[in-house]
Amino acid sequence: TYFIPNIIGEPFENQPEINFENKENLISFVGRLDKEKNVIALLEIFKKANVSKDWKLQIIGDGNERVNLEHFVEKNQLQERVIFYGTKTSDEILELLRKSKIFGFTSLKEAFGNVLVEAIFCGNVVISYDCNYGPSDIINENIGFLINLNNQKAFKTALEKLINDKSRMNKMAQDSISYSQEWKKEEILKKWIKII
Repeated sequence: TYFIPNIIGEPFENQPEINFENKENLISFVGRLDKEKNVIALLEIFKKANVSKDWKLQIIGDGNERVNLEHFVEKNQLQERVIFYGTKTSDEILELLRKSKIFGFTSLKEAFGNVLVEAIFCGNVVISYDCNYGPSDIINENIGFLINLNNQKAFKTALEKLINDKSRMNKMAQDSISYSQEWKKEEILKKWIKII
């Protein structure tokens, strides 16, 4: 058997250089808003996390869970700190991810997880549940954190440690950019050529 990742391609592969000083105190999520993506867990973790109030969570995507998620935000008075963007184009997602520092992923299962690679291309440190399948093939200790499935406490601890250690976060974000080069189209095509 062979593992060959999906091709991410444009606009993520060949974007302008990222100025890390321009990044904002943002945690991002991109994906369908359904039960499988488990965004409610990310909201619960964000609510409990002991981080400064200037940190915000941006949720990019739409789905049948959006009303429930918005209700949770209102009920917990997080309206000033959680932004729902709805569906966006690839170019718009690129710009939103370029601004953020952390990508949070609490999905219960995945086929691969293209958004994780897109986040890495944009210099985000990734914190993700170690669900089947994908995250463990993408994330290593230099660029992010793999958390046991449904362990909100460990996810919250990783988030707090990262946010409270700016130098570590900057180093991991820069390592993400370097590591993303391994996921470029030309590198993936080499694997196909070798097999064929």
